[in-house]
Amino acid sequence: NRWGTFTGCGEHVILPTNMTILPVCIFYGFKGSVDLPLTLEDISYNSFTNSNLTKGLILPASLKRVQNNAFSGMTIPSLDFSACINLEELGEQSFNGFKSNLGILDFSKNKSLTRFLKEGLNRWGTFTGCGEHVILPTNMTVLPPCTFYGFKGSVDLPQTIETISFSSFSNSVLTKGLILPASLKKVEDNAFSGVSAPSLNFLASINLEELGNNIFNGFKSNLGILDFSTNKSLTRFLREGMGRWGTFTNCNQHVILPVNLTAIPSCSFYGFKGSVTFSPVLETIGESAFANSVLTKGIVFPNSLKTIGTKAFYNSTIPSVSFEQMDPGQSGVSCF
Repeated sequence: NRWGTFTGCGEHVILPTNMTILPVCIFYGFKGSVDLPLTLEDISYNSFTNSNLTKGLILPASLKRVQNNAFSGMTIPSLDFSACINLEELGEQSFNGFKSNLGILDFSKNKSLTRFLKEGLNRWGTFTGCGEHVILPTNMTVLPPCTFYGFKGSVDLPQTIETISFSSFSNSVLTKGLILPASLKKVEDNAFSGVSAPSLNFLASINLEELGNNIFNGFKSNLGILDFSTNKSLTRFLREGMGRWGTFTNCNQHVILPVNLTAIPSCSFYGFKGSVTFSPVLETIGESAFANSVLTKGIVFPNSLKTIGTKAFYNSTIPSVSFEQMDPGQSGVSCF
């Protein structure tokens, strides 16, 4: 069982002043308040799971590590990490079902925080099942895999973030729109798959270079738009392995491509279910780029288009197709 020393206790507990490790499940189902020692370095897994604290908890500067499920199911007026300058690591599901009166988890001052751990083959991340507003460290450059998998709140991304790793936000329900910073360079596979959000704004991401596979599979937004028109450095839409999943597979948004994009890579829109605004300088549509897609609006090819690859629109459904000045002889085999 998970009963700890203070399970069901409703007192104010003052811990030993030289304590460095808070043991496993010690405050599981606790109902009082706690003074943590200034020497505490490690909060073990399930330490405060399903507790209901009557006063806010201030984490000390000495804290380095918070293990899996440490604060899962916890109810508390506030959880203050602002003094934790040595915090390095948060485990998986640390805040699953966590609730605070403030509704905020602020890690902006935790500049040593680089590890958001995910164990085993599951996809649970640090903020899985969390419904708070999360403010990430201001110096963070990489958002680790699955960090916000199944998240249910809102996020402030730092202005230093360069990589959003695979499945970072998969199956999350964001309560506020997400603004991607200018520093962003790379978004990996499945990063926003299954996400529901008011909006996803890439307009400031002038350094964005790469989008991986299946990133927007099942993505839903209130606006219904993914606008990459200003992302002039975006040239790589990656597809790995033998599968045909592309960046926009099973995406049903209106996608606006970069205004300077000259080539749509193979399979980028394989199995796509939305609509597209092409770049006015587009020259090439790659092999199977829109194969098995269902376009919700007709497409107009720009004057600049020179080549349509083999099976580019194979088995696709499109309301209408308009050629302007393209020579049909430049089309690939069975492109339609």
